Amino acid sequence: MKTILLPIHDDDGAEARFQVALDLARAHGAHLNCLQVTPLTAYVASDSFGGVFVMPDLIEAVSAQETKLRTATEARLAREDVSWSYEHGDGDPAATIVDRSSLADLVILSPALREPRPTDPLPLAGDVAIHARTPVCVVPASARGLDVAGKAFVAWNGSPEAAAALKAALPMLRLAASVVIATVAEPSEDMLPPLDACEYLSRHGIKAELTTLERDRGSIADVLLAARDRLGASYVVMGAYGHSRMREFILGGVTREMLRGSPTPLFLAH
Repeated sequence: MKTILLPIHDDDGAEARFQVALDLARAHGAHLNCLQVTPLTAYVASDSFGGVFVMPDLIEAVSAQETKLRTATEARLAREDVSWSYEHGDGDPAATIVDRSSLADLVILSPALREPRPTDPLPLAGDVAIHARTPVCVVPASARGLDVAGKAFVAWNGSPEAAAALKAALPMLRLAASVVIATVAEPSEDMLPPLDACEYLSRHGIKAELTTLERDRGSIADVLLAARDRLGASYVVMGAYGHSRMREFILGGVTREMLRGSPTPLFLAH
């Protein structure tokens, strides 16, 4: 992991993303590529008749705010012991991040909340996780960093998405103090057994513990989150499940619930 893409936006999740990105960059000797994207909608206003107008005053105000954010971010980065760069773009935030993630090893994002407020992070995580060919680390706003040497929790159901996430997470799992592979789903012919995942990691020099979680009640996400809490894992690795049409995304129920409920970062791959 040598290039980390960090979208820059002034919201309640910005500090959590910043701290996790720094922790990962330091641990892996990675370059931090900061990307500030201005939605085109930020430059327009509408009237009661459905008209849309580009407002010069609005352009100037948005530009001033973003220049202030860039100046403050670059000043902070200049004091950190990581390699970094900064770029700006205009357009659809999710599409721009997906495009710029092509030569990144990881994207740092925030989850969308159930009842969004103006200061909440942009709802990008699901769209980027489904469309990008790069794994995504989704960081809750409460995070104060990521203990890369802590415990790792792998949610396994034997799907291609779970396998993709496991492979993409190898650089992180190599640094973990311990790795637990947990499964809730019933075995099926289409499912890669969790033992296969354990053997795959062992060939990379990573020892993992297998556990089967009982689903007495509640959702699969509830069972996984409760197990993560008992383990005290620093982060969760899992596949991002869903499908998209015309750049709209529909996440699977487990992925959506984990994004909204996890108190620790989620490492996702599709």
